[in-house]
Amino acid sequence: MENVIRNTGMTRKVITVAVAAALSFSLAGVATADAYAATTKPAKASITKVTSTAPGKVTVTYKKASKAKAYQVKVAYNSKMTSGAVTKATTKTSTSIYGLAQGKTAYVKVRAYTYSKGKKVYGAWSSAKTVKVAAVGKASLSSVTSVAAGKVKATAAAAKYAKKYQFRIAAKSSMSGATNKYTTSRSTTFAGLAQGKTLYVQARGYVKVNNKNVFGPWSSVKSVKVAGIDTSKAARGQASLFDKVEGDAKNPVTKEETDALLKEATSQNVIDESIDDGTTSSGVTVSHKLFTYLQATDFGTDTDLKIDLLTPSTAKAGETPLLIWINGGGFTSSDPGNNLDTRMAFAKRGFVVASVQHRVSASNAIWPTAIQDIKAAIRYMRAHASTYKFDTNKVVVGGNSSGGYYATMIGVTSNAQNIQTYGRSGWADAKFDVGANLDQSSAVNAVLDFYGVSDLTIIGSGLGGALEESHKSAATTEALLLNGAAAASKGMGVFSEDENMQKKVAYASPFSYIDAKDPAVWMVHGTADTLVSPVASKMLQNRLDEAGVQNERTVINGGNHGGLPFIQDSIIDSAVAFLNAHLNDDLDRTEAAPDLAKGTKAYADEAKPTLEQATAGGIDVPVDSSKYSLNVANNVTYKTIKNNGIYKNLRMNIIYPSEKAKGPRPVMFVAACGGFNKSDINEAYSRYTRYAERGYVVAVAEIRVVPSAVMPAPLQDAKAAVRWLRAHAGDYNINPDCFITIGTSAGGYYAAMLGPTGNTTQYNDDIKFDVGENLQYSSAVQGVVDLYGVSDLTIIGACLSNYDVHDSESNTEALVVNGTAFGINPGGSIFSDMEKAAIYSPFTYLDADDPAFLFLHGTADMSVSPVATYEYYRQCQAAGISAERYSIKGAGHGGPKMSTDYVNGLIDKFMDNIVAQYTK
Repeated sequence: MENVIRNTGMTRKVITVAVAAALSFSLAGVATADAYAATTKPAKASITKVTSTAPGKVTVTYKKASKAKAYQVKVAYNSKMTSGAVTKATTKTSTSIYGLAQGKTAYVKVRAYTYSKGKKVYGAWSSAKTVKVAAVGKASLSSVTSVAAGKVKATAAAAKYAKKYQFRIAAKSSMSGATNKYTTSRSTTFAGLAQGKTLYVQARGYVKVNNKNVFGPWSSVKSVKVAGIDTSKAARGQASLFDKVEGDAKNPVTKEETDALLKEATSQNVIDESIDDGTTSSGVTVSHKLFTYLQATDFGTDTDLKIDLLTPSTAKAGETPLLIWINGGGFTSSDPGNNLDTRMAFAKRGFVVASVQHRVSASNAIWPTAIQDIKAAIRYMRAHASTYKFDTNKVVVGGNSSGGYYATMIGVTSNAQNIQTYGRSGWADAKFDVGANLDQSSAVNAVLDFYGVSDLTIIGSGLGGALEESHKSAATTEALLLNGAAAASKGMGVFSEDENMQKKVAYASPFSYIDAKDPAVWMVHGTADTLVSPVASKMLQNRLDEAGVQNERTVINGGNHGGLPFIQDSIIDSAVAFLNAHLNDDLDRTEAAPDLAKGTKAYADEAKPTLEQATAGGIDVPVDSSKYSLNVANNVTYKTIKNNGIYKNLRMNIIYPSEKAKGPRPVMFVAACGGFNKSDINEAYSRYTRYAERGYVVAVAEIRVVPSAVMPAPLQDAKAAVRWLRAHAGDYNINPDCFITIGTSAGGYYAAMLGPTGNTTQYNDDIKFDVGENLQYSSAVQGVVDLYGVSDLTIIGACLSNYDVHDSESNTEALVVNGTAFGINPGGSIFSDMEKAAIYSPFTYLDADDPAFLFLHGTADMSVSPVATYEYYRQCQAAGISAERYSIKGAGHGGPKMSTDYVNGLIDKFMDNIVAQYTK
């Protein structure tokens, strides 16, 4: 080409034309692209408004640009839009950007854009507009004071935009290691602080913007000296009540003065028993006792079998009937504390109720071990009838589920004794009654069967499908009951064709023992029970009818395997009426041998009742919405202590309603203590179970007592129990925000101490109240019920005629503070070290933040002076604490006048008001 151009002019002309044409085409293409872009490019955006109405937030509004599909907003802190630039894309013509630097001037631009061939086409940026970003105002501390011992109250002035406040307190002005509190109030209180020390406080406001907390700047630091505990608020014996100096012989307290104060204390808000039209409550009170009736061996381990005994206040030896109760446990467990609601219902209707624990080990306690245990318990009770206040001729038995099976077996074997059992050596003779007290009878007058098992082969009869098929396994609990856990032999189910197995099933069937001599049987079953088929109790009824045994069977429509329908008054009253009708039955106890031909195999081919037949004739049982079915957790370890190398578990009994649908329940907490020298956690049943029936979780904790423990150990225990309960709130359906403590006498003292020390964790670095585990939880209570309780330890006997007995070093109030005189410890009376006594006075810790109090005291109390609670009441009033106090006319130290319907109503009203405040 180069040669052509150089040598031929014509050729050069052609090439020039071609290049020009090509260049012309190329430029035309560029012009076309520019024209296209111009037709799709959005118009220049225009901002109409920029505002900042919340800290760190800027809102931008702009006009709609033609051809725009979306907008890009840019915010920066300089006009070049480079400093801290933030961009946001949106399809709307208004948007907000959050998280901007508070108080800075921000520059805002916006541009529109659209899409062309998959790419963004931007319009021109708008002109920049400026706005000052709103900011949370700097907080200032208007006051920082130490309002009480170990407490600091800080108040902040209102900060612009702030809706909440953060306070922090520290030991250093640098605020390192600070403790923080967040609150919706401009004021907060820090408690449990080191007394006498200078601490530093700061505050800042904050607000939630776009679901994030936006904080303002910290205030200046302010210092405060923490107040020490003022023991002068405590009493100093009788003398202090009259502003006299203790021991001032020239100005002694006169008898006239003490009489006047006692009269004042016993005249305040007097409740006359005539208000109640009687001196006892309409309900029967029930006491509780747990004791061993048999020391047995279970799988090679010695075990104490217990009876959980409920005794009504009406019980009389030689008159009151006894109900032997067996709790169900699927043949694998036996807890005598279960079904408290059912047992309490019978106790309140006049029965002594003995709930029997029996062995359940699948390897060592196979059938008939449990029956032998229960019969041993009946004989034991009869041998101790005068102690447990019942009539040996009026003994009935009842149980639920597997306990219903055992109750039925106890009933139908009342006149049976000789049986055979199968072991490794084959069949051998055996007896139901073995062991101690064989001079006593194990026979009963009547049987209660709550949705119980009868013959072991019809537990799932008629339920169909997997529910029925599952009972054919060799691993069912009924098979393990008869065989134990198979180790070196093949296990068999209750439906096995093996001859020995069939014989075992027949021996374990109540049908093999039914005859006309048997006691009357009352049964109840639910139509919707899928654990034990209603066919089981219907078949039992059929066999009882055939033998001419009196019986009654109730079917509850919709009833499951237990629950609220079975503890309704109509059902319990029906059972009680049946028992009362048969308590005096003159039964023929002539021994009868079991007839295995009537047992399981005898009806294998006969037509069993269908499920439809078994559930026919059901009744509707309205459920009282105020009723709760109760669970019991006895002897729960909440704390382990070590003393002289010996470990001891501190225990707690917990009664808790099972209806979770009604929400977490408030707690009634009791630090069990009597006379400072005993701690019986079983007292919950006699006084406090009624509160569980009202929907409270009742927790009664064991605490250490004298002479082995001195303060602050018992208070530390009580606080540890409260923290433990909060840590395990989910296990017992507890409302952790609502604890009310109650106590009587010395127990009232610990309730009285828990109230004001809920926000005081220590007296000083040497004497701490909150120690041990679960310290992340509070030990505070929201209410205190003090029943004739000790308050300040120096005024237990104030103004009483026997006041001088409290001078003794051996009095328990002296021992709980000073301990025993041993070694270098001199001991001493409660008056020997008044400063030390004041450390353990509730008056020392009272302040306006404390919970509400209710005091009840008998006017005739000679054990704890009415002045004790009266002075506490006056101290509460002086501190600005809500408090009520009532004098119960004629009441002594406890007794029936302290448990009348009227008195209980006062307690109920007080507690319900507390619950209303702390229930979300």
